[in-house]
Order: sequence, then structure tokens, then C-alpha cells
Amino acid sequence: MNAFGVYVHVPFCRERCDYCAFATYTDRDHLMERYADACVLELQRAIGAGDLASATSVFFGGGTPSRLRPETLCRVLDAIPRAAGAEVTVECNPEDADAAHNTLTALHGIGPWTADVYLLFCLRHGDAWPAGDLAVQEAVKIGLGLKTRPTAKEMAPLAEPWRPMRGAAAHLWWAYYRAIRKREGVIADKEKTNAVSNTARAVSNNVPVAKGSSAEAKITTGQLPRSKK
Repeated sequence: MNAFGVYVHVPFCRERCDYCAFATYTDRDHLMERYADACVLELQRAIGAGDLASATSVFFGGGTPSRLRPETLCRVLDAIPRAAGAEVTVECNPEDADAAHNTLTALHGIGPWTADVYLLFCLRHGDAWPAGDLAVQEAVKIGLGLKTRPTAKEMAPLAEPWRPMRGAAAHLWWAYYRAIRKREGVIADKEKTNAVSNTARAVSNNVPVAKGSSAEAKITTGQLPRSKK
């Protein structure tokens, strides 16, 4: 079989990079599902006309394909006839931690705090935001002059101005917490500590890790500021 590749362009982005010359949009996320429908329809027409051979490789580019819901992305992929062992590649924005967070929390036994800390300290992701960490919440409350400590849900919009470096902001808030409280984030119990370490091992065995990241990294109590619920 001759090599044959299929390229699927996904034009949706959170922000448009100055160097990008592709057709991309930051204000049309509401069209994602309709765009996927159009891609599937075009593929079906090509297959019906006999113009689309079985692909030996499929590449989703953009844009930021990872902004599509996984089910939507898979729906387009399933419409592409593929040869046995076909290679499938999805271009992702390494500064967008939301997709990685959602993938991790979809795994049984992994909660939001564990996922965010894994992204921050094992994969060293610059935009991971531990919205549920109590030390970060308390520091944000004091630093921004809020009346009450924000919930995890309330922390998300507060951090929007700090994209794509929310992870760096988290480190600064931890340092601020340490300075004002004269202590690290309250050390979590061994069960929570072990949960993060177990996640590092489990995820490194099941989820692809970006080149240059440390899937073998270990987390110990002394390395992280933690909050006890």
C-alpha cells in the first residue's frame, strides 16, 4: 500500500500567535460542532466518490485541535478510512493545561487537585492552575482583598488574566502564602501525598508525555506546599 496522509485543519484558538499564517480564529468557538459536522460530511462525500483512499497517517493541525472536545475530535477521526496501524497525530498547545487536566480527571481515582499538582510538579506545565488548593485560595483572598476565600470554581475566572503562565502565578501565590503565614502550605496527610505519587506512576504508564518532561519525577511532602482540607 502506498503511503497516503490526511490533514484535518482545526482553526480554533484561544489566542492568535503573531507568527501564525494559518486560517485561525479566536472568536468562533461556538462553531466547533458545526465545523466538525462539515468535516464529516466532506469526508463522506469524498469516500462516496471514491476519492479518499485508506490513510496511513492522519494529522490534526491548526489552530489548536485539542480545543475540540475529545468526542468531537474522535467523531471526525472515525469518519476517515484508515489503514491498519495508521499513525494519528494531534497538534496541541503546550501552554493550554485545560485539556490535560480534563484527561487526567477523567481517569478513575484522580481528582482535580492531584491532576493540577501532577501537571505542575511532574510535567512542569507552565499554565497548570491548582484552583482547589487551599493555600493558593487563601493567598489570593488576602492578596486581592477578597472578603471570603474563593472556591475552586471562583478561582478559574480570577486566573484568566495570568494565562498562559497560571502555573507561575500559583508558585508566586504559594510564596506569598508562606511569607504572610510564616509557614508552607499545610502539609497534607500521607494519603493525599501518596495519591499524587501514584498518579505520576499511573499516568506515565498510560498517557503520552511531552518530550523533555520528566515522567519519572517523584513528589515528596517536603517539595510541595499543600493544604489540608
